[in-house]
Amino acid sequence: MRISSSIGPPKPSWRFSFCVGQTPGELRGRSDRLHAFESIAEVEETLQRMLPLVREIARRPGQKESRWMHVLSGAAAEVGGVSTDVSGAPTLSERVQSLEEQVAALTDELRAFKAKLGE
Repeated sequence: MRISSSIGPPKPSWRFSFCVGQTPGELRGRSDRLHAFESIAEVEETLQRMLPLVREIARRPGQKESRWMHVLSGAAAEVGGVSTDVSGAPTLSERVQSLEEQVAALTDELRAFKAKLGE
């Protein structure tokens, strides 16, 4: 019996979904092969125990439930307009301040170039 090499390993789409956030109900429905949770409450209890490894994302307008995502990648993520800083990445205000400093430095450079050119 020959096995085709084009089959490859299964593609776990749940990993990508968990990166961008899933509700406890979605996690329960997609995790049956790994563990059969009895209820959504059991999923939520498990997520609470996993808090160093996962983060709860606040509900957005129009959503019934909050979502959860893992923090194993160590990168900050923006999910639905809600910033979830998971690795000590700069906050929005720090990023804005940095950009303002860069703009000021570039403005000074431009003035210096214009002065050299005699404009």
